[in-house]
Amino acid sequence: PLRVRKDVLTYSSWANMKTRCDNLQVVCYPHYGGRGIGYDKMWMKYTNFVGDMGLRPSKAHSLERMDNNRGYCKSNCRWVTRGEQNSNSTRAVLVEIHGEELTTAAWRRALHLPRATYDWRMKNGRSRQEALLGVKGV
Repeated sequence: PLRVRKDVLTYSSWANMKTRCDNLQVVCYPHYGGRGIGYDKMWMKYTNFVGDMGLRPSKAHSLERMDNNRGYCKSNCRWVTRGEQNSNSTRAVLVEIHGEELTTAAWRRALHLPRATYDWRMKNGRSRQEALLGVKGV
């Protein structure tokens, strides 16, 4: 039963990938197929996709392209959780602190800083570094 569930999840990810790239009628098409994002021709067959990617590890995972300007293929895709995928989003903001560069979300996790605290500091005129570290003049 668990294998069947994973197969359904994997199939859904595969089918959604194809739809984003091929179907001009879907809302997200302009962000995928509409800007030239396609998929490996071998992946037209579900079995080839599974052969390259394996089964989707869990419901919490989704298919991610590591380079958002390249298409879906074995060398550019991986299964990731929502948090991992958000770090690779075009909306992710990188912040450098003490020579290390991470997204604001990754810094907040590392510093155990609640999002509400970070947001309040940003609304009150602090830089990203100041909001993360809780000090002015960083």
